[in-house]
Amino acid sequence: MTNEAQRRDRREYMRAYRARMSPEQKAKVNQGVRVWEKKNPERVKIYRKRDYQKHRDREREYTREWRAAHPGMVGKYCKAQRIRILQEMVEAYGGRCVCCGESRVLFLTIDHVNNDGAAERKGMGDGPTPNNKKGRAGINFYRYLKKMGYPQDKYRLLCFNCNCGRARNDGFCPHQLTNDLPEYHI
Repeated sequence: MTNEAQRRDRREYMRAYRARMSPEQKAKVNQGVRVWEKKNPERVKIYRKRDYQKHRDREREYTREWRAAHPGMVGKYCKAQRIRILQEMVEAYGGRCVCCGESRVLFLTIDHVNNDGAAERKGMGDGPTPNNKKGRAGINFYRYLKKMGYPQDKYRLLCFNCNCGRARNDGFCPHQLTNDLPEYHI
């Protein structure tokens, strides 16, 4: 018997075995699998990548069918994920504007402390790609910050008013301007 035939027989046996299991037994097995996955995240990542590569066409077809059967769900899921990532980033950087104290998430954004955002983006070489039209901007930038462990020395949380005010007033926020500093006039 060849290895392929042995694998096929083993798969058929396991399918039949799982079909005979009670819901309680299935739950117990699934719980054990989840525990193992938490203990071995790197191996899980390798296995899932390998399995995806092995069954790429089947996975893509399943995804196409699911999206066609559930219109609108992908957008809802993506929006929920964007909100979650944004909230994590805001919490990691203190939850409020470091200049004026604004805490409403929709007003907050990341500021490059040294005003080197454009130079940083050029140096990264992370411009638009076929799969990522915007490069490392918006939610993709927040994912990058998470991956880097939310570095506190290069970035800080500001509201859009303070961030734009700094850009228009040579690095000074309008909240910080005093009489001896020149005001920006349009």
